[in-house]
Amino acid sequence: MKILVSGGTGLVGSEIVERLLPGVNGTQITVGTRSPRSREKTNSHVRFVRSDVNDSAALEAATEGQEVVIHCVQFPNHPIENHWRNWTYMKVDGEGTVRLVAAAKKNGVRRFIYLSGAGAGRGRMETWFQAKQMAENAIRESGMEHVIFRPSWIYGPRDHSVNRFVLISRFLPFLPVIGNGRTKAQ
Repeated sequence: MKILVSGGTGLVGSEIVERLLPGVNGTQITVGTRSPRSREKTNSHVRFVRSDVNDSAALEAATEGQEVVIHCVQFPNHPIENHWRNWTYMKVDGEGTVRLVAAAKKNGVRRFIYLSGAGAGRGRMETWFQAKQMAENAIRESGMEHVIFRPSWIYGPRDHSVNRFVLISRFLPFLPVIGNGRTKAQ
C-alpha cells in the first residue's frame, strides 16, 4: 500500500508516520512537507516529497501513485496566523485541503483521512470553523472513501502552542487569557 501523510513532519503527522512504521510490510510511506530537502531518510519505507498546500502542481506530484492520503497539515506558528505568508486557517486548512482533495481525486487516490477539529460542521462563523467546513465539504463531495476526525486541542512534548503557555506560566505570576476570557475549549 502507498500512503501519503500530508503534514508528516508536524506534531500529529510525525506521530502518525512513527505509528505506521512498525506495520509497514510492503507499505511505502510518503511524507509530504513544504521543505523535503531538509529531511533525512529515516527508513527505507519512508520518502519525503514537497507538498505545499498552496501549490497545486506539487500536490499533484505528491499524490501520484498513492492509495491513501492522511491529511494533517497545519501552518507554522499555529494558532497565530501570518497573512503575509498565507499561513492562515482559510489558506491552509480550507483552500489547501480543497487543492489536495482535487489532486488526490485526479490521481485516483482511494481513501482520504482528514484531521479536522472539534466543533467543526456546526455552522459556526469563526474563520477556523469556516475553513474546516470548506475542507470537509470538499472531501465528502470528492467521491473518495473518507474518514474525518474532529479532535480537540492536540498537545504533547513537541507541541508549540500549549508548551508556550507552560513556559509562560513558569515565569509570570499569572497566565494570560486569550480573547475575552469566554472562549470555550473542548
